[in-house]
Amino acid sequence: MANVFQHFWGLPLLLSLYLIHSISTSHVYIVYFGHNQNRDHLLTYQYHVELLSSVFESKEDAKQAILYSYKHSFSGFAATLNSSQATNLANIKGVISVFRSKTVQLDTTRSWDFMGLAVDYSQGTPSQLAYGDNIIVGVFDTGIWPESASFKEEPGIGPVTNIWKGKCMPGEKFNPEKHCNRKLIGARYYLAGFERQYGPINKTGNHEYRSARDSLGHGTHTASTAVGSRAKDASLFGFAQGIARGGSPRARLAVYKICWNRNFDGRCTEEDILAAFDEALHDGVHIISASFGPRPPLLPFFKSSSGIGSFHAMQLGVPVVFSAGNNGPDPSLVGNVNPWSICVAASTIDRRFPTKIMLDDIISFTPDISAPGINILAAWPPNISPTVFSTDIRSVDWNFQSGTSMSCPHVTGIIALIKSAHPDWSPAAIRSALITSAYQTDITGDSIQVGASTKASDPFDIGAGHVNPLKAIDPGLIYDMNTRDYIIFLCNSGYTEDEIKAMVICPRASCPKKYEPNTNINYPSISVPNLQWETTIKRTVQNVGHKKTAIYFASTVNPNGVEVEVWPRILIFSPFKKESTYFVTLKPVKASQGRYDFGSITWSDGFHHVRSPLVVQLNTTATTARDVEAF
Repeated sequence: MANVFQHFWGLPLLLSLYLIHSISTSHVYIVYFGHNQNRDHLLTYQYHVELLSSVFESKEDAKQAILYSYKHSFSGFAATLNSSQATNLANIKGVISVFRSKTVQLDTTRSWDFMGLAVDYSQGTPSQLAYGDNIIVGVFDTGIWPESASFKEEPGIGPVTNIWKGKCMPGEKFNPEKHCNRKLIGARYYLAGFERQYGPINKTGNHEYRSARDSLGHGTHTASTAVGSRAKDASLFGFAQGIARGGSPRARLAVYKICWNRNFDGRCTEEDILAAFDEALHDGVHIISASFGPRPPLLPFFKSSSGIGSFHAMQLGVPVVFSAGNNGPDPSLVGNVNPWSICVAASTIDRRFPTKIMLDDIISFTPDISAPGINILAAWPPNISPTVFSTDIRSVDWNFQSGTSMSCPHVTGIIALIKSAHPDWSPAAIRSALITSAYQTDITGDSIQVGASTKASDPFDIGAGHVNPLKAIDPGLIYDMNTRDYIIFLCNSGYTEDEIKAMVICPRASCPKKYEPNTNINYPSISVPNLQWETTIKRTVQNVGHKKTAIYFASTVNPNGVEVEVWPRILIFSPFKKESTYFVTLKPVKASQGRYDFGSITWSDGFHHVRSPLVVQLNTTATTARDVEAF
């Protein structure tokens, strides 16, 4: 009898332990389906609930588990699941990926003059004020301090374009009628993921606002850097006094608060980030600036919010600019390397201070471009101390910050100018203009050095070089790409045709019948990670210069141990021939094992200099090198 009694008492105990274990091991997972194939938003949500109900006991339980249903710009949802439920969903046909959500972290007066964008009327209207009208920049960050002078309306700014579908959400200390205007046209916030993981936001101590208002300063600083209006007499205790402004002062700003204050540190959950991508693309932003990123090691492209969000942005013609991260100095630590977005490293400017300023370790391997990111002065919430320490009771309207978080909005502001000057350019065309026009020397003509060392920088340090705004607006030639090019990349990465068709807008997407290497994807830089034999690579350029008839000549800088041959060496463009294709043959001429060397290919018409970085890992033995030379 005792054994039976113990048995029946033991069963509920085991069930209770099982339920406790199941609850304790539940996490937020993101389930991704691809492009929302023109489905009604309500029907998409209902489909998500029905699918999720298959791994719950009831539809009500499924609804309770959902944090977000992504139903505007792409299809997917975020829900609290245990590992078994996640595995079952991953095996359902039509599901591209299921991955556990992660928390990602957050990675001006003189900088624009330094890059040649001075507010000087002696040569006509400055570029910063000639372009940018009606370009809407979405900033994904910690929110905004709307009273800052950086977010007042620029003189003469017109009404908001009618393509804008976004809104200003009311919330704590944020009144849309009072705080939004023709400059700050949108403000949303996303909190469900953060609170599901960390609990309710802190209302005491390091106070956080349940609204788009910034409690950390990071978002205010980046937004001000990207598109801040002109503000006179900006300085920090007298340092760097001057006119503060963003890269595109006349551009419009839409703020998407996805990072929240946790012990004076910004935390951003992937489900909140994807919700911002989903709505920002539906709202009608032209550019997205995202100064955050995952920590290494990197995951597959469609198992991260940055990979998914930026891929769908690319298809809609919206460039996404990411910070490269501050995780140096070792290799392979770049935080955002999606081939359809832009990755920015941080560099210094010609500014020195008599006061010592502590900096993060800012080194970014294989970024696309470098931009000012050290000692950047921009707007700051006055109720947050400049050091963010609780013992610091000083109040400032402007503050210095350093990191790739600061370099990212510099490029965003420049893209707003380019997008305004060339509204029909694709994200790839804009990235090409930035990369091929970058310069490799500092203002003295010396090579750009790495950190405080005497080592000359290479593409692993600064990508193609330091951004050059005026040249990027008029690059001469561009390397354009479209979704088809990325389809080839995805095919080579192991995604099936069914998965790719679900992800892209084009319903006829398919992998090429004949294998086409990634090296032939029309990227503005050329990278060959394992050169063993003579290899030929194809590129296509398009003339976008003012002169429709143009002749460009090729010049090369050979990587050490590699012979570079370009054919043809002359490209001729006319009103009837806007595009030309050329081929690059790389031939190993020495034995080397696993060493990277660098060179370049430059096309010039005498005025434009369209430079493509060349990165080659030579991987030959003495025998293969002799065979190559003999051949």
